[in-house]
Amino acid sequence: MLLLEGTDREPEITAEDERRERRRDRLRDAALFAGTLAIVAGILFGALLAASGRLGEGDHEAGSSEHVSGGTVAAAAPTAAEAKGVKFEPFERVSPDLPARPAGAVKRFKVDVYEHVTKVSDELAPTEVWSYAINGVEHRGTGVSDPMVVEVDDKVRIDLVNGSSERMRVRMPHSIDYHSSEINPGEAFKTIGPGEEHSFEFVAKHPGVFMYHCATDPVLHHTGAGMVGAMIVKPKNLAPVDRELWITQQEFYIGKPGGQADMAKMQAKQPDVIAFNGYAGQYKEHPIAVEKGERIRMFLMNAGPSIWSAFHVIGTVFDKTMIEGVPGRHAQTVNLSPSQGGWVEFTLDEEGTYPFVTHAFGDMVKGSVGVLATQHAPGGTMKH
Repeated sequence: MLLLEGTDREPEITAEDERRERRRDRLRDAALFAGTLAIVAGILFGALLAASGRLGEGDHEAGSSEHVSGGTVAAAAPTAAEAKGVKFEPFERVSPDLPARPAGAVKRFKVDVYEHVTKVSDELAPTEVWSYAINGVEHRGTGVSDPMVVEVDDKVRIDLVNGSSERMRVRMPHSIDYHSSEINPGEAFKTIGPGEEHSFEFVAKHPGVFMYHCATDPVLHHTGAGMVGAMIVKPKNLAPVDRELWITQQEFYIGKPGGQADMAKMQAKQPDVIAFNGYAGQYKEHPIAVEKGERIRMFLMNAGPSIWSAFHVIGTVFDKTMIEGVPGRHAQTVNLSPSQGGWVEFTLDEEGTYPFVTHAFGDMVKGSVGVLATQHAPGGTMKH
């Protein structure tokens, strides 16, 4: 410290000196923060470039997204009018009633892969979807795969066949991964070629709604092309209700009409359709019939692959919830990240039409909306 000439006193530090020092500190901190951001941005940009380079290397079709300043904007999905001449399966409404648990000491599921061309929205072009047929149940004309229902401590046997016949149109390797299992994934979830078969067993030890999906690389492309579903593991002695329904939220990324799903849109997390049970708005146009006052349990799965769900039924409150093992009560909305699931219970106290949605409305307008309609519902004007 310098001393003032002719005295041993230290120089006085004024308020203005302190303000200047604080300004210098803030400027220094801001410069360091900006430098850190620049480094992180450089790393992310390099990763994106590398991913873009890898996208065109494989057998999968490259996407049609356009890169612009400030981010990536997906090309608009082709419309149904732009897909003239493309053959596709006609839409068939998916029953939301929960399937029965298989009979027998061992719960057996034959899982057959099929690759098919279907629409997943009335307005948009058909797209190629990769799906699972579960014990012979195929949901052609939509993009969903059926749920599998077991109970805690059930022994489960999976017999996977990657396209059992020419009708299944399988042309590439696939696999299946169960989040409900505790098993060596390297062996159980291995990839098999077209026409090949693979079996494995596990015990369903935990209650909940668990995702199953293809684990073949690139996993994003296989799940984004439709290879997802729900295994519902009921707890023992689950209280009976009047009606049990299932809802799987799922994203679709439409490329060329009738062609494979758009990988670039998947990487950008920009789906064209976010649907319940494989088709945009199917339960809005064809509501689910329920009864006033009956107790309803809805099993929910957000199969992603990338967008969150905020599930909500307009006009009621969930009396009970069970989400990822956590019980709850008096809930308006349940939040599910990709691969999460659970169930909600409620009653509808009045005659009416009750929309159910993801309350992330920017996603809801892409198709994740339906209606529960009581038998004597009066006409209404509410639209979602």
